[in-house]
Amino acid sequence: MSRKMLFLAFLIAALTPAVHAQECYDWLNRNDILGPDPSQYYPVSLAFDKNVNKMVMLTLSSVVDSDFFALWYLDGDHWEKAWEGDVQTWSFAIPPCLLYYDRTIHALVWICCYYDPFYGGGLLAFKYDFLDGFISLGEGIGSLCIYSYAYPAATFAYDTLRKKVVILGTDNCYGKRKTIGGILVEFDGQNFNAKELEGDLGGFFGVAGYNPDTRNVVFYGLAGENDSQASTWEYDGSTWVQIQTEAQPSISNSLIGMAYLPQYQGLLAVETSNDSFNTWLYDSTWHELEPANPPSLSYNPVMALNPATNRIALDGWVYSPTYQNIMWEFRTYHCRPVSRP
Repeated sequence: MSRKMLFLAFLIAALTPAVHAQECYDWLNRNDILGPDPSQYYPVSLAFDKNVNKMVMLTLSSVVDSDFFALWYLDGDHWEKAWEGDVQTWSFAIPPCLLYYDRTIHALVWICCYYDPFYGGGLLAFKYDFLDGFISLGEGIGSLCIYSYAYPAATFAYDTLRKKVVILGTDNCYGKRKTIGGILVEFDGQNFNAKELEGDLGGFFGVAGYNPDTRNVVFYGLAGENDSQASTWEYDGSTWVQIQTEAQPSISNSLIGMAYLPQYQGLLAVETSNDSFNTWLYDSTWHELEPANPPSLSYNPVMALNPATNRIALDGWVYSPTYQNIMWEFRTYHCRPVSRP
């Protein structure tokens, strides 16, 4: 190429506006593809089972006793029920629960709260066996409160680096929603271990998730005696640090879940109320997103990352005109090119 041609090429490049692909995101309704979810079942927890490389959902029956559960695997374009029954305990197993793949025992594990009318609440753990169903891994922390003034008072997050479940709860269930007397519990796949809470932390009502990029568990919700204002905390396995952010979700709504979003190296969180559904991203600060086609969900949606698609799956109940389960996916993609001067 001659010098004149080379100079002309550089000149054209310098004068041409830069073109880049705009990042877009939306919520995709999967029911047109999957068909109806198990509509008579209340979603409790959603996870990805690495033993079979499938999404799996734990549900609670809406028509029988509160300790009657079912396990479903997403097999291509439909749900298959793998197990159904109760957990064979002397107490009532109730949400909140966590379903996850444990990297220590290499099995699907279910941790749930229990309620006993005489002794209060606590924690139960089970591992899933394809032949025998759920097998007990033990019981722990008998003073944990499940509900504080009719709100769930336990949150869970699986720390994949340390291979431990971090569980936050409170031992005060009476009177006001002030969650004085916080409890921190870790589960290593075999045992529940109580840990000491430090600083201003005194209890919890909120959600938690794990970010593998920062290697921290993130909690958002009400903490300590002054519970009129929600706060954000990060936990590195030894120390809790409060994070100051300008914008944040509204705790007056029902903030229902967090899941890791690898494309943004952050945690996607959703909040819902009777007339709105909001999507947030946390990457050391909070950003409210405005994806197209926000879901219209009425009760207890559950969410988890599907590593096979790199999309976050969300499942929940909607009333239209009867209760039914609907599954959604949060997808990111490149939109039309946009010129930038």
